[in-house]
Amino acid sequence: MEEKSRGRSTRAPQAVVAAAGKPSLGSMRLTNRDWTISDQVFRSKGIEDVFFLNDLEALAYATNSTTIALQGVHQCSPTGRQKLVVGIGTGFNLCPFQSIDRGRLLTFSSESGHMSLPSDITDVANLYGGHVRKVEDLFSGRGFRRVIETATGYRIEDVDQSKKVLKSNKGLAERVFRLYGSVLGQLLRNLCVSHLPYGGVFFAGSVARRIFSEQIFVSELLATQGNTILGDDWLPPISLFCQDDAALMGLALWEPVRADISDYRS
Repeated sequence: MEEKSRGRSTRAPQAVVAAAGKPSLGSMRLTNRDWTISDQVFRSKGIEDVFFLNDLEALAYATNSTTIALQGVHQCSPTGRQKLVVGIGTGFNLCPFQSIDRGRLLTFSSESGHMSLPSDITDVANLYGGHVRKVEDLFSGRGFRRVIETATGYRIEDVDQSKKVLKSNKGLAERVFRLYGSVLGQLLRNLCVSHLPYGGVFFAGSVARRIFSEQIFVSELLATQGNTILGDDWLPPISLFCQDDAALMGLALWEPVRADISDYRS
């Protein structure tokens, strides 16, 4: 902040921070680091209006960008206003949102990776010795490695090793991506019941980019059966963020919803 402000005659009137964590009035505690970000840091530099967002909210705003690359996964006409961003990377999270006027979005923060895994994901009920209990235990980088470990029978230490294992055994890779596509399809079906995101679902994150690059994974996900609530033709439009910096670009487009500014202002 000191470096960016140096040499400028005026200071920024506002600051907005997006991070993995629970936004609170006046501060934000990160979920993946023992850090707390306080509005006092900004106010000490003369910035009075400080806004805290969950990082998936910034990704929601990235859907408004005309310069961010999106890959179509399942193309169909939107049949609703509500939309959903789903992030699968180091961890898991999501952000329901919808457009309200002139590009402004109404977004909702969450820490959904810490929800219990839905009971109908039966394929993985006994995965990894029963230690897969939360959504993030399965849908994340470490969760993907757990699926590979279950398929191979030995421990996968890091991303490089998982790449080598999948590259060296085509049959194993097929089983892994088929299973992962099946369970993510089941999770997506649950999310569609919860959020009715028939304006579109947008996947993001390093793990999402990796798994959606495999056609066998995509085919398995899209073959997931519906249920009595959603019907057979249940899939919403699905897209994939191709850029790792999409959240940062979305943050540049963010504007507070003035009618509810007290909910955002620290």
